[in-house]
Amino acid sequence: YAEGDRGNPGPDGHHFYMERSFNAYWEPPYSKVSIQYPHADWIVNQANDNIFNITLGGYDLSKPTFETIKVQYKRPYHSDWLNAFEVDREYLESYPHYVVYSWDLSSLSDGPYEIRAGTTDSVMPDYYTAPVLGFVDRIPPELLMPPEPQNGILSHGGVISASFNEYIDSNSIDPLDFSLIYVQTGIEIDISVTCFENMIYILPNIANYWLEN
Repeated sequence: YAEGDRGNPGPDGHHFYMERSFNAYWEPPYSKVSIQYPHADWIVNQANDNIFNITLGGYDLSKPTFETIKVQYKRPYHSDWLNAFEVDREYLESYPHYVVYSWDLSSLSDGPYEIRAGTTDSVMPDYYTAPVLGFVDRIPPELLMPPEPQNGILSHGGVISASFNEYIDSNSIDPLDFSLIYVQTGIEIDISVTCFENMIYILPNIANYWLEN
């Protein structure tokens, strides 16, 4: 309303102001980035063949000062971040929404690692994501000792089991990978396979009578 109209109701049907609602948000002058994959507790094992695919998104190519995306890594108990790889703006022009980049881990030793992504801007300080913790584990579990029973006699209350030097992922156990065979006839006996911590147990699904001798 005009300054001179304040407090003046004016003629009927005459309005001195109108209300409008709107939303406001702060848009940073630099481009951010996000790690879309992997998620927390990621793991790289033998199946990855030393290649770790990382999906990056959330970057904004409309920012004129945006230059590169970089992925860094470090051990959880170290303070210095090391560059894993960088993706420049020119390459990202072909992938405006997200990009999948393959990181070769052959030079890294096994163990826990944190990764983070960052953007480099020609004007603003670098932006970084929160760290994502995971594990590189390319050495398979090894037997600690010969499977039980070590003396070859399965006594009452005994179990058929194998212990390993690290915990076993129970989801990785496939009962079809195990067999219990009656050697005199070559018949395969029905079994159940269970896993707890670093132990794998094989349980015959027949009465003890049929296991004698």
